[in-house]
Amino acid sequence: MLMVMDLTDGLPKELIPRLEISELSTRGKYELATAVFPLGKRVAAEVETEVKPSETARGEKCSPFRNARINMTDQVKNLLQIEKLIASIPEPAPPKEEKKKNHRT
Repeated sequence: MLMVMDLTDGLPKELIPRLEISELSTRGKYELATAVFPLGKRVAAEVETEVKPSETARGEKCSPFRNARINMTDQVKNLLQIEKLIASIPEPAPPKEEKKKNHRT
């Protein structure tokens, strides 16, 4: 199928497929796609700071979701690199629990 469109206002979002991270490797590296990246326990603002330099002219980042995910649209090759980048950011260690002191009376 061939579609002719005026892209002066950008590519309509409904034409960009939304893929699971596991599906990215099955697509062409220059295809546009949207993927949702789980952040785990990483701080969304820190991830955003690390990912921002990786954004391309064609890419579009949505704000981080409250439930520790970030939604990005870009070429598949860039989304795969962003996946690796997010995975390389260490998650903060859980807070240490203080041991209860054993008091003898």
